[in-house]
Amino acid sequence: MRPIALSLVPLLAFAGAAQAEFRISVGTRTAADLPAVIETIAGRYDATLRHALPEISAASFVVGDSRVLAEIRADADVARVAKWIEPVGRCSVPAGETPYAIERGGGGGRPGADYKPNDPAYGKQWPLPCVSANLAWDHIQTGDVMIAIVDTGIDLYHEDLRAHLNTIDDWDFVNDDDFPMDDYGHGTHVAGIAAAVMDNGVGIAGAFQAELVAVKVLDSNGSGWWDDVAAGIDHAVAIGADVINMSLGGSSSDPILKAACDAAWAADVLVVAAAGNSGPGFFANYPATYTSVIGVGALGGFLFGDCEKAAFFSQRGFGDDTTPGNVEVMAPGKFVYSCYPNDEYVRMDGTSMASPHVAALCAAYRAWKPGWSAVDIRHHIQASADELGAKFTFGYGRIDFFPPVD
Repeated sequence: MRPIALSLVPLLAFAGAAQAEFRISVGTRTAADLPAVIETIAGRYDATLRHALPEISAASFVVGDSRVLAEIRADADVARVAKWIEPVGRCSVPAGETPYAIERGGGGGRPGADYKPNDPAYGKQWPLPCVSANLAWDHIQTGDVMIAIVDTGIDLYHEDLRAHLNTIDDWDFVNDDDFPMDDYGHGTHVAGIAAAVMDNGVGIAGAFQAELVAVKVLDSNGSGWWDDVAAGIDHAVAIGADVINMSLGGSSSDPILKAACDAAWAADVLVVAAAGNSGPGFFANYPATYTSVIGVGALGGFLFGDCEKAAFFSQRGFGDDTTPGNVEVMAPGKFVYSCYPNDEYVRMDGTSMASPHVAALCAAYRAWKPGWSAVDIRHHIQASADELGAKFTFGYGRIDFFPPVD
């Protein structure tokens, strides 16, 4: 499905580029005001339209340099209907998330307990019994649900993912095409955690068996722009995604990003994001900090498979659907074994690895309780989390795939 994003604008590398690209976003009071604003900015200021997003009454542009921003803000025709006129910020994969222990074909490991899939590396997936996913599999393993992986793309040919991939509705917002191939590796790892194919005799088992759609918003350096992320969120909502996972972040809020997250939550979509990897102090990380987003911190102490300690890198700061903050719940985020491009498997550490466990849990709830709203599901996840300590660090606690239900 061709999204609304319109023009092809090449991205420069996040660092080291000879000339920095400058983008702005404009939000209008109503969607009806948007076409005239787009025409004005494109015509008067030689701006290139990047994204038109009428569902959130916003658009973004590439302009010559930062001086154009002041000129547009002073334009009475634009200012009269604008809610904001702001520079677009940058985002990236959270710091420190690099692969290690690379294997081809996903070697065997220690057998799991309870339901035992035939995936040979299932025994290496300590996070699944940690959050009781294997107990839940005795009752439900799959459903008609879609998880949008808003990230660096997905390896569309990976042996353990391709059977779950929706390649009709996917999109690459970096290169403006319908081939969101992962040229960095991060999105493939995230996708495998959430929904790698189970019981196919290959590699690993995903936490829940859901349809995956790749929405590429980060480039081959793991970097991107918030307007591309906003366009990716808007696209995911438009194609009917039940859950959006964003294992990415930035230190500054951005109005077009917030508008997209809020609109997705209002549309009954569960939005999940990594809390960030900047350590135990409180540093706001977006989009996890928004109340429309479930922020996920990482479990995993210095010992392998520690299911009750916060990882040293996991950012803190409690937040939920009423209180802004990075951490609503926790999930495993150290020594996480998952897919990697070219039919490889690797371990990675980071809140990016914790987030797709929660996205998979949201998908499981969608399948198990199809009549529940996103609000119902979110509140049940909060209420049934296993409390581990102070909310500032752990939020409501560790997610539980097999909680008691009234």
